[in-house]
Amino acid sequence: MIALLFIKLIGLVLASMPMSFVACFAQMIGRAIYKLPIARMRAMRSNLHHAFPDKDSDWRARVGKLTSVYLIEMATFALASPFLSRRWFEENLTMTDDVRERLRSGAMGGGINLMPHMTYFEMTGAVPALIPEAVGHPSIFRPLKQPAISDWVKSTRERWGLRMLSRKEGMRPIMKAVRDGKCLTVLFDQNAGSSGTLIYFMGRVASATHLPGLLAKKFDVPVYLLMPRRVGFWRVELDFEKLPKSESPEAVMLTSHARLEAYLDGAPEQVADWLWFHNRWSTHGKPRQRFQLRETGRYLDESIEFQGHSEWSKRNRLWFRLPNWLGDVVMALPLIRAVREARPDAEITLIASSGMRPLLERIDVADRLIDLPRKKLSSWSYFREVARWRHEYPDCYLCFTNSTRGDIEAFLAGSPVRLGMVRPGKRRSLLTKPWPLPVGLDEAQCHQLDVWEQMFRSYGLLGDLDRKPLSRETCVGGIGLICGTENNPEKRWPVEHWRALIERILKETDEIIYLYGTPLDRRITDQVGAEFDSDRVLNLAGETDLAEFLDHLTARRGVFCNDTGGMHLANMLGVPIFAIFGPTNPIRTGPVFEGTAQVVQPEGCPRMGGMGISEVSVDQVWSAWSDAQL
Repeated sequence: MIALLFIKLIGLVLASMPMSFVACFAQMIGRAIYKLPIARMRAMRSNLHHAFPDKDSDWRARVGKLTSVYLIEMATFALASPFLSRRWFEENLTMTDDVRERLRSGAMGGGINLMPHMTYFEMTGAVPALIPEAVGHPSIFRPLKQPAISDWVKSTRERWGLRMLSRKEGMRPIMKAVRDGKCLTVLFDQNAGSSGTLIYFMGRVASATHLPGLLAKKFDVPVYLLMPRRVGFWRVELDFEKLPKSESPEAVMLTSHARLEAYLDGAPEQVADWLWFHNRWSTHGKPRQRFQLRETGRYLDESIEFQGHSEWSKRNRLWFRLPNWLGDVVMALPLIRAVREARPDAEITLIASSGMRPLLERIDVADRLIDLPRKKLSSWSYFREVARWRHEYPDCYLCFTNSTRGDIEAFLAGSPVRLGMVRPGKRRSLLTKPWPLPVGLDEAQCHQLDVWEQMFRSYGLLGDLDRKPLSRETCVGGIGLICGTENNPEKRWPVEHWRALIERILKETDEIIYLYGTPLDRRITDQVGAEFDSDRVLNLAGETDLAEFLDHLTARRGVFCNDTGGMHLANMLGVPIFAIFGPTNPIRTGPVFEGTAQVVQPEGCPRMGGMGISEVSVDQVWSAWSDAQL
């Protein structure tokens, strides 16, 4: 009760002040709150960045500041309006004679008034004060949580004869009003949630209600667009037009949103007149809906065509922080490919070390790539670089990594939704919706890709993963050997075994052998290739960058390798691989793409590994090659 009295007092004071003084107050407060790091302000800036990606930052900042000012104007008017006179509304709620006649005719004939959430949408409640024929006509509203304040707001909106129908009362009074020939006013541009129909609005998927269209069709009444345009401080000019008769309820929904989108393609003052603070595009805001369009039916497709788009604008921004190791990056690719297929409206951004760029550019599964800052930077400089990503306004950020550093990166990027896996005993408080590893899941018995897939499905992904390798040109020939593993010496097949395999290849085939590896692997390949004919055994370790390495792998007939990143690259490219495992677990980290991919383990070794790699014989490896009949 005290709060209501305080609100009334503020409203009375505002209504008594000179409008110029209140306008200056709104300017000052609006520009001040624009700079505040609060959720509503960031949502507004994000919405503008998504809706107008081709505009420069100065233009968006101007619209944002105006929108913030208009928000305060709207608040001050809502408080003061119960104390403003009929004469005041006659002077400040203006319309042309033609619009006045259309409003009068529409009120007499009944129908559906569609109105967007403009700055001074509440001023339309005074239309009955200017047009007596509109007295008693209803408008749908959402009650506030505080009953006393809600009742007062309702009474102020009904002051001039408008009738407010609560959503909580259900559909019966709404349908009765339309049936009785009343003109029902509906805010049509609100988020309709899971019960709405997906449409394409401002280049993004949104949920809209087709209730107005259903009512119009059921009762065969006309549909109008009521537009309260701000023309000054606490000043509105009304526009009112009859929309073309539509054959379907969805067509009403599409037409009204198309008219609003056309209105928002104007000067900054006009764009700012719409309320950009609400989360209009949060249809897939729940984490379990992130990686799959909830609906890709006829109406969404019609909406894209209706808006004149030939393809998706891809303004839903999904960011993926890739793993640090090359092999893990390759294993994650089927999931990225699946999300790209499931969310054609999404701009996929991959974040990885700069060394991964040649690979990520080659596979073309992303729309954007972001290089991580250089590791040599101090922690302060590193995270300062990451914090600049906030100005890109990602909508969702998934961390494949399980590190604190990766979580800090996600937090600093400013994404409102941050996803990732949480293993038992580990906390990841910077993630907004972590996926806990299922109790009882034994990761030693489950491939890493399969674990990640469970996580992605918890975030909405449907359908099967595409594990087909990347298409490649017909191989030139030759056999590749990847003899090193930079991160774990225990995974390296002994030098003498590699040399014995080379002797077998040279004896049994006419193939040229290529030794691959990093600069650190050169010490090993020098020993492996020593004293062999240099025309038949070419040592290229440390002499190819990642792009050149991919070209070489693509040309080979087959590759012998340890459990290493090169194994996954060759498998991804569709090159037959013969992977030698010992202590490591092929169930968890083995190749994931279809094609010839044989894992060779020591005789008697458990499927999960655990034996010394030196116990894999040359005969076993050569037998795998022979069985493949390449």
